[in-house]
Amino acid sequence: MAKLYIKPSNISWGSEHVVGDTFEIQVRIVDVWDCMAVQFCVEWDATVLELVDAVKGDFLEATGVTTWWFPSVQAGRFLGAYMRFEAPSGVNVPITDGLTATLRFKALKTGAANISLSPYDCFWFNSAWQAFSFTELQSATFTFGVPMPAYPKMV
Repeated sequence: MAKLYIKPSNISWGSEHVVGDTFEIQVRIVDVWDCMAVQFCVEWDATVLELVDAVKGDFLEATGVTTWWFPSVQAGRFLGAYMRFEAPSGVNVPITDGLTATLRFKALKTGAANISLSPYDCFWFNSAWQAFSFTELQSATFTFGVPMPAYPKMV
């Protein structure tokens, strides 16, 4: 069951942070076999967060193998493609996981934002260049200066 997910899944900031502070998320991949490439799309509320940087991961890297990284940024949307070329076969990523990319965001204001993986733009490809959808996508939540709801105490 191929899975793509964001780590950490919950970023919650209080008064220890100020507007302009940054944080990183990782886009990680699990349980793919003979993987030659991955395409993914991360979306967020551009009024709350700004993408500062995006760096490719390392799970497709190997000695003597050429990889290609295609980052595309729009307000509130990042599309990344990470590919392996000149290799006889793809990479197996079993239950343990591989790093696809690291994205760094800056908080533009207090508030909340979902950081979502788009189900329409996330695929992985095998060595025959067949595209496969991920069985599971897990997104993340960012909150900054938003009080958590108070629940009544149980007695």
